[in-house]
Amino acid sequence: MSSTLYVDNLIEKTSGNGVHIPGHVIQVVQGVDNTRVTISATSYTGGLVSANITPSSASSKILVHLNFGGNDNTTGDISAYITIYRDSTNIGHSSHGFAKMRSTNSRVESMGSIMYLDSPSTGSAITYSMYAKVSSGAFEFPGAPGMPTIITLMEIAQ
Repeated sequence: MSSTLYVDNLIEKTSGNGVHIPGHVIQVVQGVDNTRVTISATSYTGGLVSANITPSSASSKILVHLNFGGNDNTTGDISAYITIYRDSTNIGHSSHGFAKMRSTNSRVESMGSIMYLDSPSTGSAITYSMYAKVSSGAFEFPGAPGMPTIITLMEIAQ
């Protein structure tokens, strides 16, 4: 036997509790940054795009989507590694992060995208940020003028 529920309006009973349906997006926030940053450190460095979110529940998951571009502004064989930090914690691989950009020539431009479903287990404010490091030389982010670095956070109800 099946039942069907039809509604025209759904309002939360207690203000501030919301209506959470597992798998649905509760909120979306985005950070956009056009600031050109040169990364020449061999350890992860921030100062790139970030966004803040306060989950409505400690059981929520956060879908993190990062779009970025970079270019090698030196000559030689250079690798740039990109990762995402949740506050002060690297949620990617400790050495390789989530993505690698490699250049064997000068001024090679490339783009990348990372998508990661995080389980922060908190209802407190969180900051997600892009970090990068290089094997040697330097990489610039974003890769081309007018091509912003974008991080989008989506809280997913559980």
